[in-house]
Amino acid sequence: SYGGYAALAGATLSEDLYACAVSVNGIANIGDLFDVRDPDSNAYWETRVGDRHDREALRAASPFHQAQHAYAPVLLIHAKDDVIVRIGQSRMMARALKAHGKEVELVELDGEDHWLSGAATRTEMLRRSIAFVDRHIGAGAAAEAAE
Repeated sequence: SYGGYAALAGATLSEDLYACAVSVNGIANIGDLFDVRDPDSNAYWETRVGDRHDREALRAASPFHQAQHAYAPVLLIHAKDDVIVRIGQSRMMARALKAHGKEVELVELDGEDHWLSGAATRTEMLRRSIAFVDRHIGAGAAAEAAE
């Protein structure tokens, strides 16, 4: 949720902060989060991301609306059955990044919830994340640079 948002915000809102970003079940469009969530939970989210009525501020802070500014490759991992942050958040982010010619990968985890409760999918998320980070800043990136 918020950690995924923070990774996307780092990649789109803070130039040169990350060499790559991995978002797991992350929020890409804050305004949409308010539009589809249970209205009773809006107070919780407003204290963390801002006034739901200030659409301009929410848009400015939403990685989806800032995709053109992404400078780092992005890996989006999202559980298909997540009811806390719907998979549409990652799908729309992937489309926006691709539309702006940015490097992005989207991994959709079948039959999984927001918390990645299944050990197999948690392992898959970690395996994919490590491989992505390694490719961009780890041993994989060092080997590529040496060639």
